[in-house]
Amino acid sequence: MNYEEPKRQDYDVFISYRHETGFYMAQIIYADLIANGCTVFMDKTMDSGKYEEKIHTAIKNCKNFVVVLFPGDIVECESADSWLSKEAKWAIECGVMNIIPVMCDGFQWPKTEEKLSDSMKVVMKNHGLFIHKDFSIDK
Repeated sequence: MNYEEPKRQDYDVFISYRHETGFYMAQIIYADLIANGCTVFMDKTMDSGKYEEKIHTAIKNCKNFVVVLFPGDIVECESADSWLSKEAKWAIECGVMNIIPVMCDGFQWPKTEEKLSDSMKVVMKNHGLFIHKDFSIDK
């Protein structure tokens, strides 16, 4: 019996977020992008299987990488083992064209980069979007 490789899925956007802080904002961004015709990958929507392999493959096949950040998330990003740092590293290694930090509810980058993982230093240098209580996603 012959088995075919699953068809490669290309994504317009991959959404990276911390489950503890960014899940609801990631869902809002996901729903808005889907409603506007984008193909979007968010880990909560993936099928069962090898988690890390599926994440890496989705990042490799995306055009835009969005990182949702809330106050306090930066402490998590100090480690290269954090999922935000890992996913950002893969996006950089795979040559994803647009890496977009979405900074929510007063998130601020640290005044010095010394504690950040190398991948988060790259994310920090990208132009991003600040979202606050008066922000409209339609903008």
